[in-house]
Amino acid sequence: MSWRAQVEKLLSTAHADDDDAAEAAVLAMIEAALTAAALERPKEKRRGGSIPGNAANIDRGWEAADQRLHEDYFSPSPTYPEKLFRRRFGVSSRLFDRIVTAVTENDVYFTQRRDTIGVLGFSPRQKVTAALRMLCCGLCADAMDEYLRISETTASEAFVHFVESVLKCFGEEYLREPTAADIAHHTAINAKRGFPGMFGSLDCTHWEWKNCPVAWRACIKTAMEAHQ
Repeated sequence: MSWRAQVEKLLSTAHADDDDAAEAAVLAMIEAALTAAALERPKEKRRGGSIPGNAANIDRGWEAADQRLHEDYFSPSPTYPEKLFRRRFGVSSRLFDRIVTAVTENDVYFTQRRDTIGVLGFSPRQKVTAALRMLCCGLCADAMDEYLRISETTASEAFVHFVESVLKCFGEEYLREPTAADIAHHTAINAKRGFPGMFGSLDCTHWEWKNCPVAWRACIKTAMEAHQ
C-alpha cells in the first residue's frame, strides 16, 4: 500500500471514530522527493601516484577557494546574507552545518586529511557545497572547478558519498512513509492554518513553488500549464 493510500485510510478512520480528529485533518507540508535510482559506484582505480604520459595535476589553489567560501558564507560577518545562502545552497546555514556534521561523522571521506606528501585536502564544507550545488542547482561536476577549485572527478566522488551519507543519516527520519503519529502531529499543527480535511502539499496545486530547484522549473512549469 502506498503512503498516500495509508494516509487516506488513516484519515477515514479519524473521520469515523473522532469528529475532533476529523476537524484536525489539514495541510501537511510533505516533500518526499526520494527517487529509486540506484547508485552504482564505478570500479575504483588504484591510486599509486602520477602515471607517466599523463598531464600533471593542476594547482587549483583550493586553499584560497576554501578561505573565500568561508568569508562569503560562513564567517561571523559573511559577504552574502542568509537569504542568498538559502537560494544558492538550497538549505539554511544552520541546516547546512547540521548536514556537514552528520556526514562527516558518518563517512571519513568528508574529514579533512593530508595526502602522502603532507598537503591538506579539501575541507568538509567544500565537498558538501559541491554536492549541494549539483543537487539544488542542477550543475554538472565540472562546474565546481571555477569557484570551489574541485576537479570534476572529486566533485563526482563527493556527490556519491554525500547522497549515501544523507540517506544513511537522515533516511529513517525523513525519507520514510508517514505514520499515524506523523499525520496526527502535522494535522494538529496545521489545523490553525485554515485547511481542515486536507492532507497534501500546496506545492502541487496552483500555488507557486518558490523554492523549486532551478533545474526542474521548466519541466514542472510545462506540466502545470498542461493541466490548467
